[in-house]
Amino acid sequence: MGLPVWLHYIPNMEFRTHNRAFMEEMKTFTSKIVDMMQDETLFAIQGGPIIIAQIENEYGNVMHAYGNNGTQYLKWCVLASWVMSQQSDAPQLMIDSSNGYYCDQFQPNDNHKPKIWTENWTGGYKNWGMQNPHRPAEDVAYAVAKFFQFGGTFQNYYMYHGGTNFKRIVGGPYVTTSYDYDAPLDKYEAYNTAKVNTQTTIMVKKDNESLEYALKWQWREEPFVQMKDGLITGIIDLTARKLLDQKVVTNDSSDYLCIDIKGDDDPSWTKEYRLRVHTSGHVLHVFVNGKHVGTQHAKNGQFKFVSESKIKLTTGKNEISLLSTTVGLPNYGPFFDNIEVGVLGPVQLVAAVGDYDYDDDEIVKDLSKNKWSYKVGLHGEHEMHYSYENSLKIWYTDAIPTERIFVWYKTTFKSPIGDDPVVVDLSGLGKGHAWVNGNSIGRYWSSYLADENVCSPKCDYRGAYTSNKCLSMCAQPSQRWYHVPCSFLRDDDQNALVLFEELGGHPYDVNFLTVTVGKVCANAYEGNTLELACNKNQVISEIKFANFGLPKGECESFQKGNCESSEALSVIKAQCIGKDKCSIQVSEKTLGPTRCRVAENRRLAVEAVCDINVSGEGRKH
Repeated sequence: MGLPVWLHYIPNMEFRTHNRAFMEEMKTFTSKIVDMMQDETLFAIQGGPIIIAQIENEYGNVMHAYGNNGTQYLKWCVLASWVMSQQSDAPQLMIDSSNGYYCDQFQPNDNHKPKIWTENWTGGYKNWGMQNPHRPAEDVAYAVAKFFQFGGTFQNYYMYHGGTNFKRIVGGPYVTTSYDYDAPLDKYEAYNTAKVNTQTTIMVKKDNESLEYALKWQWREEPFVQMKDGLITGIIDLTARKLLDQKVVTNDSSDYLCIDIKGDDDPSWTKEYRLRVHTSGHVLHVFVNGKHVGTQHAKNGQFKFVSESKIKLTTGKNEISLLSTTVGLPNYGPFFDNIEVGVLGPVQLVAAVGDYDYDDDEIVKDLSKNKWSYKVGLHGEHEMHYSYENSLKIWYTDAIPTERIFVWYKTTFKSPIGDDPVVVDLSGLGKGHAWVNGNSIGRYWSSYLADENVCSPKCDYRGAYTSNKCLSMCAQPSQRWYHVPCSFLRDDDQNALVLFEELGGHPYDVNFLTVTVGKVCANAYEGNTLELACNKNQVISEIKFANFGLPKGECESFQKGNCESSEALSVIKAQCIGKDKCSIQVSEKTLGPTRCRVAENRRLAVEAVCDINVSGEGRKH
């Protein structure tokens, strides 16, 4: 659910239930949105494109947890006619709908209500450490046809248009910055749809003549690791004799929260221990007396883990500092807003009985109720190192550190020539955040590689689709490329890229490229029209494959079948090469005889290369 953290702190607030504070805020927000849509005449009754609106999403999946208050909240939502997905007990004025990969067997709870499919999952979102999901277009088309065959009246693709979670806004914990969802319309706004009498677009990332130079880097330290008298310095925001919910302390203003404890001058502290920290944060960095002793992160989508670090305390005062990192916050399920995150404890010093055999009896000193100091965010965040004005200041230019935690990097680059979308490759880095001209392009986690054992070389569209059926990008970062909107770029060629590197990496593989159409493929059965179209400022420069008859395979791996027309290739070359788009009637009259049996389904398969139109003039973003 897209509910802001500040909502949680309104007095007497409870989310998604019959709660006065929540319903007042919800009414204010909903009324504002409806008024804005009406002012722009966007509703269908005004002649606009909006034909349905939903007041809640999948509430039926969690309503039971709220008891009678959940039932009363549902009735309150029905004060106007709305759609509510996954709501099998929707009242008379409300239309219940279905979400999923297949909804042909769904039936609304009243025969007088239309059968609506609000979320046809064209793909799936990605978590860090996850492969790329792909749902074959043939399967989507089959699911849609079957839905309408069984009485469906309306269906909606989710997601149809991909995009980017700029800043720190993502759809839940561990969710990647990109939310393309294998969408038909990707975040670069280029069609990349299907093989059912339409075009498949193969996007490529190319060097741009204004970007063909090595980036020069500068750097500076994150003062979190700059020590004074052996202790970590920084402004203390608050202290408490207990461990606090990280989102409460930070108010979601930063992914980072440092908690700090100073030990007394106690001889019992002067020995070797294991520092055991139970955390519901996603990444934990451990420091003892200013020295980094360990980093650990949750894996496989888990949000709780136990960190253990071997430490040695010294005579006198000791300081233990824990830097907790979140990567998104809980956003689904009953009472999700009350789920605590961060270092919640216990935090323990563990010593062994005897000769440090930690598998035997342990001596445990619990630090959870000691006095903890809390410091919100990074020094560089407070100083706004990422802002365009500050990025123009001179940082260190020599001995660029690599594989070092908590480093700020920056470089400058020119605006690409032309109007193709721009991406930056953040390979080689560990984990952190990136900004272009002060605009956040989101979190990155290039060092978190997807499992290498579950990908398949070919996606078979036959049979029911599941989220694990057609995966690619095994043993690679879950996200490598980051979209840089043209609106983020400057006309004076003084663009700045700033990176905060948390885990350690190097910036030397970072590179800016432009995204354009590289190849287009199309299939069309006899009696239809096959259409090919390159990007603007491009033309079809080569026909890599053309076969009219019984071709096999898929785009980029087409093969000739048992029969074919010997004239088809030359006809298509004549009609398409040198043009930005072309249309071909698929018939023996146009493409020549095939000698295929009449009963067989003849079709045309084409793969074409798109290239820059050398006669066209490019322009800068």
